[in-house]
Amino acid sequence: MTLSLCMITRNEGHQISRCLSSIKDYVDEIVLVDTGSSDQTVALAHRWGARVAHCAWDDDFSKARNQSLELAQGDWIFFMDGDEELAPGSGEILLKTIRQAEYEAFWVQVINTTGTNSRLKLPAIRLFRNRNSYRFQGRIHEQIIASIIEHSQPESIGSSGIEILHHGYNSNEADIAAKTRRNLKILQSYPEEHKNGFYYYNLGSEYLRAGQREKALACFEYSVRQTPPRQGFAPILIKKTIIALMELRKYMEAVRQLSYYQTIYPDFNDLLMLEAICYLNMGRFSQAARILKRYQALPASPSWYPSEENLFGLSAEALLQQVERECLEADHPVLSVCLYGKDEAEVLPATIKSVNELGNELLYLDMESTDASGEIAEQFGARVFSGPWPDNRTRLYQQVLDHAGGEWILLLKADESLSRESCQQLISALKAENQAYLLPIFTPLTDSEAESEVRGEVRLFRRASLASDLTAKPFPVLNTPIKHRHFLISAAYSTNKQQQNWQKAIELSRRDPAGSWYARGRVHFYAHDYTQAVEAMQKALLLGAANLPPTFYYHYALALMGLSRYDSVIRLLEPARELYSDYLDLHYLLALAQYAAGNETEAEKLLLYCIKISVEPWAKYVCASGTGTYQAMASLAAIYAARQQPDRALDYLTRAALYPGAFSLVIGQILLLKDKAFFSLEKWMQQSQLWNVHNLFTIALNYAQMNRYHQCWHYLQTAVQAGGKKKENLPLLLEGSEKLLRIFAGQLASKIAPTSCLLKLCREEKLI
Repeated sequence: MTLSLCMITRNEGHQISRCLSSIKDYVDEIVLVDTGSSDQTVALAHRWGARVAHCAWDDDFSKARNQSLELAQGDWIFFMDGDEELAPGSGEILLKTIRQAEYEAFWVQVINTTGTNSRLKLPAIRLFRNRNSYRFQGRIHEQIIASIIEHSQPESIGSSGIEILHHGYNSNEADIAAKTRRNLKILQSYPEEHKNGFYYYNLGSEYLRAGQREKALACFEYSVRQTPPRQGFAPILIKKTIIALMELRKYMEAVRQLSYYQTIYPDFNDLLMLEAICYLNMGRFSQAARILKRYQALPASPSWYPSEENLFGLSAEALLQQVERECLEADHPVLSVCLYGKDEAEVLPATIKSVNELGNELLYLDMESTDASGEIAEQFGARVFSGPWPDNRTRLYQQVLDHAGGEWILLLKADESLSRESCQQLISALKAENQAYLLPIFTPLTDSEAESEVRGEVRLFRRASLASDLTAKPFPVLNTPIKHRHFLISAAYSTNKQQQNWQKAIELSRRDPAGSWYARGRVHFYAHDYTQAVEAMQKALLLGAANLPPTFYYHYALALMGLSRYDSVIRLLEPARELYSDYLDLHYLLALAQYAAGNETEAEKLLLYCIKISVEPWAKYVCASGTGTYQAMASLAAIYAARQQPDRALDYLTRAALYPGAFSLVIGQILLLKDKAFFSLEKWMQQSQLWNVHNLFTIALNYAQMNRYHQCWHYLQTAVQAGGKKKENLPLLLEGSEKLLRIFAGQLASKIAPTSCLLKLCREEKLI
């Protein structure tokens, strides 16, 4: 038996030698049809002993393939592409396989390598007898199987252990975008009568590869309706349909379809893995872990299924380890997690994923959204209820109590989330006899969590509670922070929330005019429009000072500070801090105003008082983090630095830097103090136990902002040497490098012409 290798090529000079060297010892001839190479492909093919013919390219792969078949003289045909190679050990199997007289063709496993750790194995007919009746069909993704079955029987196609490594969709080796554009051009030229299920499968595959997921899903769904489940490409069609759903975050629809297709393909193991990943992406880690354990216990799928090693780059073992770290204790009273909001499509996925493992049921109260919030919540496993936004907290509590079925209820805004540690603490609280808990709502105002606000609200309560009691009664504090991500999301999201809050403030004016102006003032304040904020606060004060909450003085003082109206802050806060003596923030803001007004001694006394009290009364008021600790210490250090008392200043800055997250707030002061006091920064960091990669990067960033690039580079290198090569530090390396690039780009942009091409490039790359 003789064997011909048939190939078609175009500009494969960079890889054809790899292909031919892997197969040359097992074939009797190499027939290569070139479709217009402009590189060394043809010359290299000749060196490997190939017979080369030429074919004008007219967007028809079958035409070129069939020309190679016409030229082949062997008893058997084996075909490959220039971006493939025969897997080690498959050559001997190939020679044994063609001696099996009872078969007309054989399935071969094509292993698609990727730029990640994933490898997709697809069965394909690559080996068949050299008969005039066997010819390829289809202008792209050409197939031989229909021709073989037409002139033979399906039973005449056997399985083999032959494997081919395909590198054509490996982003490290191929121009995927160019290949996709070429394929789409050919597919879109098909006449209507040729657009069958296989056509739409191929079109959907190209759209999926191009990131056009909606188009891909539409094609796959159309193909599914036209494709019998036992057709050869049906399993990979189903798999790609599920992947398209997953990439669109339609997880519950994917799970529903997976449950159905697992009854049709019970031994198609990849479907079980996809189901586990759906639950992982939804945040249902325990469910994902159970499915992964089932997957690991299964025998390998039959070879006719498209199987994938390390799906999405992770092995089942690695994935299970990752998932089990996130699993929470399941033995606790039934908990309903209730989210609420309006137009929350941007934030819901992260919020739901943070609590989906925690709750026994998930509800989303949708307040008349105009976006896809409800659909997203459903796809992450929530039950969705719609209605108008309640005009007070009692009505909100009542809506939740009406819908939730658990013994306990956790209430969250759609842009809030819990850490795993918070979830664990919360589970313990469910086993106590209390009726409800006051939880801290932690709102970072910038990327640094040290610059945050904290307030307390009743968010965890029993279903048997009365809504009115939840707003009127005092409850024990559960120090389990809920992270409110409002200011960490996009500008568009923040703008939308400002508009919503403005509308609610206007609606409030009918029953509480002073409260309405205060609410409008807060909207202006958080938008950094301090002039409008102060005007609104002044109107609120005139309309009803007695009815305003203590937080009014906090926001009013901050707005005045934003306008540098320090005397006005002093006049406002002197009586207010007597009225609310335990509101630490009023003392702190008064200290800042006194210092700015030149009353240094009074400011020092107030800051020392804040440090002495230290406890932030977030259970009663809105508080800024650190006003009794690191912020007060940093402010006091500024006073001592101005008095030429560097030792005292450094002492307070060191104490401040030791608080979690505060290092980034005080390092700028420390660097300026170092320039005057001439102490060793490295020695200070080591003695203070502040020497770590994160802090070294923070120093580098601060020096970059100060235009001191020599010091920036020194500490950047020091950070890498101190542990930057460790896997856990890689995200920090990337984040720090990106910030440095933004700083450099911004400073460069300020020194070049507005019409500069470099400036335009920086903006296009979103560096500035």
